[in-house]
Amino acid sequence: MSKIIAANFKLNHTPTSTKAYLNDLEARLSSDAQDDKVYVFPNAASLCHDGFRHLKLGAQNAYPMRNGAFTGEIGLEVLEDLNIRSILIGHSERRGIFAESQRDCAKKFEFFAREGFEIIYCVGEELSVRKQGFDAVEKFIIEEFDGILRDYDKLFVAYEPFGP
Repeated sequence: MSKIIAANFKLNHTPTSTKAYLNDLEARLSSDAQDDKVYVFPNAASLCHDGFRHLKLGAQNAYPMRNGAFTGEIGLEVLEDLNIRSILIGHSERRGIFAESQRDCAKKFEFFAREGFEIIYCVGEELSVRKQGFDAVEKFIIEEFDGILRDYDKLFVAYEPFGP
């Protein structure tokens, strides 16, 4: 049975330390684990060309446009140039800290699914919801799928409940 292993660097590592990490990881991964999928999601400043054999680079976030006047964002054109075809969508920090709404997540999902990306879609409740019990958690997570094509064949779901 194949496994999915993903590392989200968040706002850690520099371009130099990321490249060293990726090269070391690539050297350690063997073709014996070729059925496993290993993803690394560096911060935006540390993205580099994905020419690796045994791992895949992904974007932690991107704006659902090819390019344009969207200061501070990364669009499809940049990801294509870097050969990046995987993205995280719906991460709790994007939702909580950056106030990304479910509508924003669904818009990103629709755009990147249409472009054929592998999407690791993050769901999970905060502690206050978890304390309300299973029914509240279930309702919360179901709502996080509003506008998301659950039968998309390149969809992977990451369950990540988050703290207070």
